[in-house]
Amino acid sequence: RPSPPHPMLQTLARLALHLLRAAANASLLLHAHRLLFHLAHPTSPALAAAAEAAVLASAVRAPVAHLFVDAGGVALHTLEAGEAEGVPIVLVHGHSMSAAFFHRNIDDLVAAGRRVYALDLPGWGRSERVPFKRGGGIEEAMAYSLLPFVAWVEKLNLSSFDILAHSLGGYLALEYLHLFPEKVRSLTLIAPACITPTFSLPRTLYFLAPPQSALRALGLLGYLLFRSKYPTSPCYTAHHLRAWALHASRAPGPAGDFAARPFLALPGPRALWRAGA
Repeated sequence: RPSPPHPMLQTLARLALHLLRAAANASLLLHAHRLLFHLAHPTSPALAAAAEAAVLASAVRAPVAHLFVDAGGVALHTLEAGEAEGVPIVLVHGHSMSAAFFHRNIDDLVAAGRRVYALDLPGWGRSERVPFKRGGGIEEAMAYSLLPFVAWVEKLNLSSFDILAHSLGGYLALEYLHLFPEKVRSLTLIAPACITPTFSLPRTLYFLAPPQSALRALGLLGYLLFRSKYPTSPCYTAHHLRAWALHASRAPGPAGDFAARPFLALPGPRALWRAGA
């Protein structure tokens, strides 16, 4: 007759069984939250386009064309406005944003005689969601956006243009300027990101796990987190931006926040100690 298992092994086996049951229950709960969230707040490419249209209609009176530009095999959604002979200006958005976030600038630029091109960077807005290689570093993260941007410029035959870039888009624009200085007439940066080597801890944590990542993963729980963490200042909540961000953040496929993470690093223990001293 075989000897009974050691009591310690029995305890470990029971613990493993409890952990497996807990994991299965948690997975089932998450799937239920995602299903309920989709039923309560459905989304689709058509609904996303309608939400973006509401943002643009709130402030833009100039005719705006929507293009999907094949940029080296990546479809980049682009807003185009102004006369064809106008001086071209390219608007590059930042982290968690899209071309539509420039909705209050388009009319003024068109009135100034500019030909406006505002694109959704890869993985953001209505542009194609391109997988980012797991474990990729800063060079891969920059190539994720920069290579399609270079192809996008060539596809639109932009030989000389101004750039207005915000946040993480400013870093991208600087890299483009270094590669193609002959094409850039001027560069205007608005609150550029990644220009300095360090971020504050709260900002780093926010961008490592932004509200839209919780929306995709946690369903209704993620929606509550989105509502609590998404900026509440009027520049974000007015003009239907919140509804547009809700749809844009839930588009299927990997989002641009995955590719942005290598730009961010948590400060080391010594830096944290100094910050708290």
